[in-house]
Parts: sequence; C-alpha cells; structure tokens
Amino acid sequence: VLDDARTGSERWDPVQTAENANIAVRDRTTIAYLGDGPSGATAISLPILNAAGIAQISPTSGYAGLTRAEGAQKGEPEKYYPSGIRSFARTIPADHLQVRALLALVEERGCRRLQLVDDGEIDGRGLSVGVEEGLTSASTEVVDRAVFRADQELDPAKEAAEIVARTPDCVLVAGGPGERLARLLDALHAADDDLTLLASDGLATPETAETLEPGTGRALTLTAPGQNRSAKGRRIAEAYEETFGRPARDASLYGYEAMELALAAIRTAGPRGNNREAVERALFELGEREGPFGRYRLTPQGDASAGSYSRLTVRDGRLVPAPATGERVGADG
Repeated sequence: VLDDARTGSERWDPVQTAENANIAVRDRTTIAYLGDGPSGATAISLPILNAAGIAQISPTSGYAGLTRAEGAQKGEPEKYYPSGIRSFARTIPADHLQVRALLALVEERGCRRLQLVDDGEIDGRGLSVGVEEGLTSASTEVVDRAVFRADQELDPAKEAAEIVARTPDCVLVAGGPGERLARLLDALHAADDDLTLLASDGLATPETAETLEPGTGRALTLTAPGQNRSAKGRRIAEAYEETFGRPARDASLYGYEAMELALAAIRTAGPRGNNREAVERALFELGEREGPFGRYRLTPQGDASAGSYSRLTVRDGRLVPAPATGERVGADG
C-alpha cells in the first residue's frame, strides 16, 4: 500500500506519486497496480508503469485524455503509453461523458451567460475546457474562466463579487473536493441568490454537502457517476457497512471493482499469472462482467463500456437526487 501524499498532507504529491510507481516497478513481485485516485496522479504514474508492462487500474481517474482523444490535450493519450501498448483501465465512467452531462445541464437550465471556475488540476481543467469547447449553442456565452489552484490564496467573498460583476446567470465549478470551492459556492449564492450553480463530481461528497449553506445547496446541481447500484453493488455495500459501520460510497465500489478486475486478469493469465505482460494482456480479454453499477466490458482503450452521470442536489446537508429535467448521459462504448 503506497500513499501518494506527503506525510502530514492530504493532497497528492507529484514527486511521491512518481516514487510510488518506481517502487512498484523495482519490486519484481508487482503484477498489477491499483490507482491512482486523482487523474493528475495517474498521469504521472501511468507512463512509468506502462514502460514496465504493469497493468494499472484506477477506480476514480476520470480525465478523458488518459484513454481517448475526445477531451484530450495535444499528445494525449499516446504520451501515457511509451511502450505503445495499452495497460490502463478505469472503472469510473470517463469524463467525456461528464462533459456531455454538464453541457446538457447548461442547456436545460437555460444558461445564457456562463462563468466557468476550476481548480487548475487535470480533472477540473479538463471538464471546464471541455464544456467551453463543447458549447455549440449561440445562446450561451462563456463570460470568463477563473482558475483557483490549491496553492493559491482564495478570498471567497472577493472572488464571488468579481464573478457576479461579470453578470453571469450560471456558474459551473469543476474541481476536486475540499472546503475552498465549497466556500466559494456559498459566497456566490450570498452575492447573488438568483445564480444557477452547477458543479462536477469532485464536489459531490458528503463533506461538501454538510458544509454548504442551505440556500447554496438548493441552488446547486452536481453531476456524479454511479448512483444506480446493481444487485452485486448492493451486496458489496451491505458487506462494507456491516464490516466498517458506515455506508459505502460509490468510490469504494469502484475501488472494489478495480481490485476484482486485477484478480480476474491474473486468473485469466493462468500459469502466467505471475508475469506482468501476460496479466497486462489478460486485462483486456476479460469480456463482459457484472459490476457494482451494472454489466460492462473494458474497451480496447481501457474505458468501461457502460456507465452514466446522474444529477444530485443538496437538501438538509445531504446529497439527494436532483429533480429530473432530462435523461441520464451514459457510455457510448
């Protein structure tokens, strides 16, 4: 078990992430690598592990450019695979689907003037830029894209006042969990309670829901993967709660499925289950499977062929399904 954060920090560290991957490479008993969580960390560990022929499975790295050209930057995804062979898979639906879900929300909420906000990380930036590039309706104008990095001082009230001065009717916040962006959402609602607030899955956490002011929660719609658990997912969740005494989050179920994929690949490799390259190949030969959110298969690129993003809002400090205004946005294989 390797931690991608430095001692005393809760945020992943790029140097530590690279060292973790190199530790795995040097350990000849390493057959598969589960992780990383944040896409930015996976973008660092993936080329290192791929060059060594180690299969890598992430439960929560959604950034589209890790596996596909849609939603990617120049050189992606090829730069993550120096061996020329695909070695990465993820169990969470890829973020090109989340971009589509966010674009559908922008349209359905009637956004005319849209302010984009992100945290500068690969996940948040990818979603923010993806939405900006994906807007094809002349009826929606992006008034600005603001970036608030984790290492940057943030005065929520001051930044909210500057955003409101641009007269948006909608603000979309894309980024990871944490109090900073939650406080910004509160400040935005306090500055203009008519604003429509939208946010990505990184903010769809119980901790964020608990900290938001009630009015902010009511004005907010978030996108999030999962939600509709299969019979297998419900069984896993029940066992988790019985063991740990707390409800299982969807991220935990995606993590469980990542572990099961690794074990299935080792079994499929048969007598060569202790060979890195054999397991790497076997990962993409598993066929259709029953996952915690339904049946799926891994595409040749490493994405789950099925999956969707749902809408959530916040009531009484809890995440709850948002009122339906359109269809769920699902995987396209």
